[in-house]
Amino acid sequence: MAWPSSNWDPWLLGIWAVAWELAGRLLFPNWDVSYAIYGARFWMDRGSAWMNVWPGMDFLFGQLANMFGEPEAAVSLVGITLNLGATLIVWAIGKRLRLDRIIAISAALATGMWFKPPLGGWVGDHLSFGVALMPALLLALQRGNWNRWLGLISGACLTYGLTLKLNNSAPGLLISGIWIIAFLLNKNKFQKPEARDLASELGWITIGAGATAMLLSVLIPITGGGFIQK
Repeated sequence: MAWPSSNWDPWLLGIWAVAWELAGRLLFPNWDVSYAIYGARFWMDRGSAWMNVWPGMDFLFGQLANMFGEPEAAVSLVGITLNLGATLIVWAIGKRLRLDRIIAISAALATGMWFKPPLGGWVGDHLSFGVALMPALLLALQRGNWNRWLGLISGACLTYGLTLKLNNSAPGLLISGIWIIAFLLNKNKFQKPEARDLASELGWITIGAGATAMLLSVLIPITGGGFIQK
């Protein structure tokens, strides 16, 4: 069977990702989804996070639930967006790095299947892992060209990841850190970086992390819920 025209690749991959996400969500109900829905409903009713272990997740689901008026719709939308985004980003990275077309498409197909619940986890796991991997994915999209905007985004992902499920965001942040360091060292032919450049890069990450922390501290009030520690 011949591969489809390249112009159709992102569209077909998008359909693939959405289909797997919906199939997994409809066929495999799970307690994690119930927690996410309850957190969204709690935010709708009280305007604060339900669980102090993932206030960033309750905030996101709650804001979307307020927008659509339905917690289930908010959780499903996040899951679809994550699966679709991850699948297309992996395909775009393969294309940017000029990988063989079959390899790039196969990697994207595997990503769509892995992000299907419950194979690679559920929506909370996917959100946490996806946010944590974002700096590495963006660096790969830019072919290793680091800049201040990537530093700011990396800092923001670091802070926001700490408000999500740490059992998923922590490994994702570790993978991102190792990938970024290895990528930049290889690009610089393993030469010692200039202290001025290193300080500048760390500075932009710190600014992004600090600004995000200040913003989230205002946007996410924690006033008390079933799992809040006192």
